[in-house]
Amino acid sequence: MARRKNRRRKTAPSANLSGYVAVAVLILLIGGIIFVQSNSVRARLDGYNEQLEDLQAGVSREEVRSEELDSLEKYANTKAYAAEQARLKLNLLGEDELIFIPEK
Repeated sequence: MARRKNRRRKTAPSANLSGYVAVAVLILLIGGIIFVQSNSVRARLDGYNEQLEDLQAGVSREEVRSEELDSLEKYANTKAYAAEQARLKLNLLGEDELIFIPEK
């Protein structure tokens, strides 16, 4: 049998170089796209975080307001509140109170 030598085919150096350049351009292009998209996502995330802080502040304000309303409701169910409102709005007096009318 004849000996066969494994011979490599010689390719032009410009063919390999253009392939490398094309791959490098694609990698840079994809990297640029990812960078731009990550910046836009980061900006949206910052906006969402600001919204979250505003909403949490609103929730805490409403919790304080709810506590105030609960205490006002408890006070409104007392006899002292009923007597105070009767005195203020209806000009009623308690059993042990007297009216003094100044003489002219």
